[in-house]
Amino acid sequence: MKTIYVLSGLGADHRVFQNLNFGNNIVIPLPWLLPEKNERIEDYAKRMAACIQHEKPILAGLSFGGMMSMEIAKHKEFEKIILISSSKTKSEIPALYKLCGILRLQKLVSGSFMKRCRAIVGRVFSIHSSSEKEIVDQMLRDTDPVLLEWSIEKILYWKNTLVPANVFHIHGTKDRILPIRNISCNKVIDKGGHLMVMNRAEEVSGLIQGFI
Repeated sequence: MKTIYVLSGLGADHRVFQNLNFGNNIVIPLPWLLPEKNERIEDYAKRMAACIQHEKPILAGLSFGGMMSMEIAKHKEFEKIILISSSKTKSEIPALYKLCGILRLQKLVSGSFMKRCRAIVGRVFSIHSSSEKEIVDQMLRDTDPVLLEWSIEKILYWKNTLVPANVFHIHGTKDRILPIRNISCNKVIDKGGHLMVMNRAEEVSGLIQGFI
């Protein structure tokens, strides 16, 4: 039996993993912390690493949670790291996001405004059912706007180039948030969207169990 910490993506929490089957292992949600004013991603990751109480567990990160997993791994040793619908380095971030960062367009909208823009969630995240949309809407409503704003800014300016040897990356061919054309991954799920952990959970679970 292994210990697996799971870290959700932007605007989500551990509920996004509810359809996954991690086998006969202990699964512990790693909650997001409220960022301090002007906190660097490196310092934030160090605080997150301090919340992990086990020695050499497995860390599974979704979307921005996968990016943060890369940062946490600089402060904590893991047996294995699993990334789902995520990016390992700055080279896997779409050029459009980097341009938005250069133009500082993220300053034009607040976290509260972005929380209200749930109408586009279904299409962008490739949600397949009303029940999935309801769960995602609720997670977005529950997300702290300060954390939301901070996270978006860190994505736009992310500079990571280091990838641990024990990383296993799963990505979908229909991911609209992080297009696969930018991604080098270990396993591909055909027509999988950004939230395939919810609507392609059986396939994702099989790949995870095969790796761990």
